[in-house]
This record gives sequence, C-alpha cells and structure tokens, in this order.
Amino acid sequence: MQRYSFERSLIGMAVVTALAGGSAQAASVQSSTLLKAAPGSVTQLIVQPKRFDLAQAQSLDESSLAGFSQAAGVTLTHVRAMSGQAQILRLPHAMSADEAQAYATRLVESGVAAYAEPDRWMYPMRAPNDPLYTSKQWHYHALVTGMAYGANSYTLNLPGAWDITTGSSSVVVAVLDSGLLPHVDIDSNILDGVGRVKPGYDFISVVETDPDTGVVYPPNDGDGRDPDPTDPGDWQAADDPMCGNGVDKNSSWHGTHVAGTIGALSNNALGVSGVSWEVTLLPVRVLGKCGGLTSDIIDGMRWAAGLSVPGAPANAHPARVLNMSLGGAGACETAYQSAIDAVRAQGAVVVVAAGNENQNVANSSPANCARVVSVAATDSQGQRAYYSNYGSKANIAAPGGDDLVDGMIYSTVDSGTRAALNDNAYDAKQGTSMATPHIAGLAALMFARSPWLTPDNVLTTLQKTATPFPVYAGATAKDTFLTDHGYCGSTPCDFDCTTSTCGAGIANAEAAIASLDKSKPDPFTFVAQTNAALSTVLTSNSITVSGINVAAPVSIANGEYSLGCAANGFTSKAGSVNNGQTVCVRHTSASAPATKTDTTLTIGGVAGVFSSTTVPPDTTPDAFAFAPVSDVSPGSVVTSAVVSIRGINTKAPVSIVDGQYSIGCAANGFTHLPGSVSNGQTICVRHTASQSNGASVTSTLNVGGVSAGFTSTTATALSGGGSMGLLTAASLFGFAAWRRRQRGRQMS
Repeated sequence: MQRYSFERSLIGMAVVTALAGGSAQAASVQSSTLLKAAPGSVTQLIVQPKRFDLAQAQSLDESSLAGFSQAAGVTLTHVRAMSGQAQILRLPHAMSADEAQAYATRLVESGVAAYAEPDRWMYPMRAPNDPLYTSKQWHYHALVTGMAYGANSYTLNLPGAWDITTGSSSVVVAVLDSGLLPHVDIDSNILDGVGRVKPGYDFISVVETDPDTGVVYPPNDGDGRDPDPTDPGDWQAADDPMCGNGVDKNSSWHGTHVAGTIGALSNNALGVSGVSWEVTLLPVRVLGKCGGLTSDIIDGMRWAAGLSVPGAPANAHPARVLNMSLGGAGACETAYQSAIDAVRAQGAVVVVAAGNENQNVANSSPANCARVVSVAATDSQGQRAYYSNYGSKANIAAPGGDDLVDGMIYSTVDSGTRAALNDNAYDAKQGTSMATPHIAGLAALMFARSPWLTPDNVLTTLQKTATPFPVYAGATAKDTFLTDHGYCGSTPCDFDCTTSTCGAGIANAEAAIASLDKSKPDPFTFVAQTNAALSTVLTSNSITVSGINVAAPVSIANGEYSLGCAANGFTSKAGSVNNGQTVCVRHTSASAPATKTDTTLTIGGVAGVFSSTTVPPDTTPDAFAFAPVSDVSPGSVVTSAVVSIRGINTKAPVSIVDGQYSIGCAANGFTHLPGSVSNGQTICVRHTASQSNGASVTSTLNVGGVSAGFTSTTATALSGGGSMGLLTAASLFGFAAWRRRQRGRQMS
C-alpha cells in the first residue's frame, strides 16, 4: 500500500475491512520478502464469514481457521472479532497491500467470505509541513466577498449564526482522531465525565506485524484498547520498525486541535472559540504513531454512534456527528461503507476530510464513500487550498487554512514534542483536517436548532445555503507563485473552486442556521383530559401549526395524529405538515384507573404532549341481591342464584359471613376466605340449611362495602296434642273414617 509522506501532509489512519467467510481453492499467492513491516504494509485481513455462526463468533476454532487458510492458500490465525459481524485474521507475515488483497479475493471467490479486505493503515489529515505563523480565528468572522483578490474573507460566517444559537450540550460530537488532551479551553479533566467531554474510548489495538521476527506495533500509550482516550502523543522514531522513515517525527496533538475547532470553551475571555459554544465532545482514539487501522476506526465509528462493539462497553452518549479528519488511499472499502450506513441509520452525520494530496478525492477513503459529508479546504480568498483534494465526491468546502495566503487555523494544542507538557497551548495548522471540524461544529449547531434533522437534511441544508465560490479574472497571486515553483507541473496553476471540484460552495453558518428557523413552528399545546373512561379512544383538541413557511416533519410517539382532524385520517407514520394546517392527536386511555397516558407529537423539533388520566379507582359496586329460597330440606346444601358484579373499575374485596362464595360459580370454587372480584364477574353463595323444619339460615356477602344476604328456610312441620302425637295426613284420614263408623252404631 502506498504510504503518504508527512511532508506532503497526506491522509493518515488505517482502515480495516470486515470479510465474510466461505470455501475456496486457489493457487498460493507469492509473498514478498519482508524483514520488517514496511511502512504501509499489511499484516491482517478483515473478513466477514458467510456462515452466520462464524460471523457472530467471538473466536474461531482450528477447524474453521483451517477452512479459511485452505481457501486463501496461506495460513491465517484469528486475532479478534470486530463490529459488523466481521473477523480479523492475521497473515503469516507482513506484505504489500496488493498481495494481501490477492488472498482476500480468494476468500471471497471460494465462497467462505461475504467480503474480505486488507486491514489497511489510515493516517491523520496532516497539515503541510510549511512554516506556521499565528493568525487568530479569521475563519469564523463575518464574510467579506465581491472584492478584489486579497481583500476578501471567505469565512464560515459564524457571528450571525451565533445570534440565533450557540449550540446545545445535548448534541454529542465524536472526534475520531489521535485522542484528546486535558486543556483549560476544552475540559481540564477529560476522564471524569463532568463538563464538556464525556467518557470516550481508546480503540487502538496492539497488532503483531510479523510472526517470523516478532516485530509488534506497540501504541505510544503502551497498551491496547481501554477506556482512556488520552492522546499519548503520535511521535515516532526515525527507526520505528513499523513506520519509521529515517526521520524523527514529533507529536501533532491532532485530535486536540480538531476538538478545539469543534467546541472549545467559548465566550469565556480565554484562548480561542469553538464553532459550537455549547456542545458535548466524545473522544474516540483511533490514530496513533503510525496512523490507524481501518478495523479500529470502524469499531470506533460504530461505538461512537451507540452501536455495540465486541469487548467494548456500551456508549452512554451516542453521537449525532462523527468528525473523521483522517483517511488513506484507495477505493471505499465494503467494511467502511457498511459502518457508515449503520451509523447513519442511528441518525448520525459522518463528516470526513477530503484529503491533502492535491488529487481527486475519488482516490481517498473514506471521503470517497457514499453518504458521507466530504469536506474540501479553502483559503481566506475562497480558492482551494493548494493541498486540498478535489473532485465530484467533495460535497462542501470550509476554511482549512493556506499558509501562502492566510494565517491558517488557530486552535488548542500542546507544546510537547513527544509526551504532552499539558501547557494549554494554542497553534495554527492547515489541512482538510482543519476544514472538517468547521463542518462538524456547524452540524452540531444545526442539530441544536433543529433536533429532527436527518443526515440527508444536514448535507442538503449545507449545500443550499453555501457561499458561492469567487471567480477571479486571470491567475491570482497564489496561482502565479505555485506555477513559478512548478507545483502544477507544466500546466499553469488555477486554484479557483467550482461546484465540480470543491462541492456546492463554502459553508455559510449564518445562512444555514437561519434557514432552519423556517421549519421550526411556534410552540403548541394540547388540553389534558381527566377522569377518562378506561380503555377508551380519546381525541385531543385541534392545534394550528404556525411560524413556518416550509413543510415541517411531523412524527408521533404512543398514538396517532390526523392532519385536518378528519376521523379517517389518523396515522402513526411520520409525515409533514404545512403552516396553517390543523392537527389532532388521539390515543386509547389506560385500562387501569388513575393512570396517565402521554402521546407526544413532534413538529419540526417542537414537541407537544396530549395527556389523559383515567377515572379514580372505584371498588364500590352497584347494589345486588340474592333471592331467598324456602321449603328446603333440613341440613341440605343450598346455592344461591347467580349475580353479576357491576359498577367497579378496580378489583373489589370480597368477604362472607356464615357461608361460602364462588367467583364464576364453579362448584369446586367455593371458599370462605377473603378474596377479590372484578367488574362483570359472577358470584354465587352457598351454605348448609338448618337441621330444623321451618328454620332459616342467612349468609351475608360483602363486595367492596356493599352487602347482600342469601337466606334459605326449611319446610314447615305440623304438630298434634295429648297422646295422639304427631299426625300425618294419612292418619288424620283414618281417624275421620273411624268416627263415622262409631256414630253409625250408636244410631242403630
């Protein structure tokens, strides 16, 4: 793989691609002889296995690895699982990117991998190694355009934007870079989770580069992944076995400079200002002394957006904006694109430096990936900075500094050449790395003003409101200087930007933020409803949308809305609403009493809540009664008729005196113990009748304080006097016949 010289401020950072597994057979690939890992060499592959179980596995067994090795034609060992259902497989020794790609291709062609790619190195978007001079933050000031060359000031135009919003701490921007230093103008303690910086993560792996020689890549912090994203310095010795090029390189404090541009503490009478005065920064360390691996960067991207990464803790502060002032040569890797799409699905914007090679950005990854915001750099006169990449894949431009024309970009750094001095220093740098945080900070302002924005909305707004590029007649002083020094070869230099080379224009913060106001409506309210019946569909009062002049997005949580309030127009799907339209909301009230239900309608980032609260608990039922029964046999078990309990909305307590009851009247359900009954349930009572004739027994059932008695009475018995005793109907009939015979004898 080509390695960019830092003298030309090329893109830095390594990109690792996840490959998918399968089976294949092919001749072995001839590997070059490497005593040490040459700069830009590849030692491992990103592979996404086709087999789901292998893609999800945290480790691979010997049998699975043997299959991959056979397919590739070279021995592969497992390093670790990575995000995106991919595995990192180590090659037997360091080799060129082309050789590694050949093995990766075999894995895909054999069918064992869905994709396989070299785990390439990426590098910071270094500023050109030219003399620096300190110029304060001209790049934020108000625009000055339409003047002769040298009199213009093509800035981000922030003062007008700050009049509308200075940001919000609820918006998180992840800085995927070399890490971050404590700085009095950012956050004096970046590890305690208090203040501007939330707990980040160090995703730099300890990577073995050549098993034959035992050469390893030790990060400057001396360890691998951990929860400490502090920048240990990215210095490297001239003879570093991984990336030494014969020249000692000092630490750049690249991530701290980038973070200061995005969100240095502002309006505090100290140091510099950030684009967003109120923002939360999330440091994600993915770049070290030799750059960074693609696999580490991709894991850092997913984690920053709140997605899971094997071995890393959950991110409690998912970012809405990812700043990636980094890159490397080549096409957009499958693993990169997969990660970008996953991050965007979380609602996060991916802002990437176009690169500093003065070449077509189509050759710089991940700036050439789809659906990122690729940022070119301009100077104070609106021309393309002499180092900036260009081309149709550049989406937008921003001030990046150009020491031939202006004072470059001033921000937070450290003065240490190797280890940090923690001296709260400031310095000027230039590069697309410096242009990119201007856009990331502006995106944070946009989210603060309009939280409903999607990644597509952000890019569209940036492009629609951009400042047009200037058109200078003839060669400018910079063009002439660079032409005279042969910078453009035999062709005269022309650094005028067009929409084909530098994006839609130079980002204009004031215009971008002002345009968002038109889709943010005036506040609206719904009238809360109380004493609502249980499980009932309730419709709110209508509200009229005002204060916008473009369609605003509308969404709802826990309910439905209707534009125009038509009964047949309710929906839960996201839509849009225009100024002057009416909107109603509805939901189903709770099934339990004294319970609140909230439905939130959001229009253009403004939310209104429709609430309903159900009626209080009612355990007192309607009056009920049991019909008495009579002429029952003494000592028999008597059961009442069925009654239904009505008029309660909460289970009511049930108790009984002198008997039993059954909820539902099942024969095996009778009990004398206290219980409860719900509205609509049936209940029966039973007891044992008296052992005596003509006697009554009463059971008293109490439900929620309402009582009803169930009475049974036994049959009545007839009684006689003297010695006759008890006479039955039959004996009375015989006695009457005997008296008639006696009277007949007396008369005769």
